[in-house]
Amino acid sequence: MADSKSYILSRPHALKVGERTGELHENEPEEAAKIRDKFDKLLAGAKPVKKIDWKQDSLWKALRRPIDWKVDTHASRLDEEFA
Repeated sequence: MADSKSYILSRPHALKVGERTGELHENEPEEAAKIRDKFDKLLAGAKPVKKIDWKQDSLWKALRRPIDWKVDTHASRLDEEFA
């Protein structure tokens, strides 16, 4: 992640939800600009998606078959705690 004068370098992590570690570099505009330029070059070569393959989309799969957490979350059966 980079802005006009600072950036964060994330360390490699497992593919799961949790804490991330990394290095914060503040007030280093030249290095932050290099990272932004590299990102811009990646975007310049990207091609727009013309047709979406929904079977490959992980969000679509999750919405079609949500995980059953065994917790009743139907609004009509919840107690009104904040009334």
